[in-house]
Amino acid sequence: MSFKDLLEVYLEDLNMKLLQEFVDIFVAKNSKFGYYGNLLLLNFVVYERWVKKHLDFDFTGFYSIFSEHFVENRVMNFEKLNEIYDQYESGKNSMCSRDTSVCTEITDYLSKD
Repeated sequence: MSFKDLLEVYLEDLNMKLLQEFVDIFVAKNSKFGYYGNLLLLNFVVYERWVKKHLDFDFTGFYSIFSEHFVENRVMNFEKLNEIYDQYESGKNSMCSRDTSVCTEITDYLSKD
């Protein structure tokens, strides 16, 4: 087994353990996320992109666990979270400022009644 293969196995194992830690820390049986849980999901979008530079890993199951723990109609869909992050990363859209870590669109979404 090459060093690259060993490194990939190690990263895969580390990623699985880290994702399980995220679930154990943030997902509670008796409570659900409101709108602000989307900020947590946005952070996972960033993490997922970093991991995918190094591993071919499917995050669908991980996101579905989190999505199931939102109050009804509060979770942003995964495509929208990726779109918001793309706009933030490119700095081309005025709704996102690179000076802050929070996009205006998310805060507008969070302030819904």
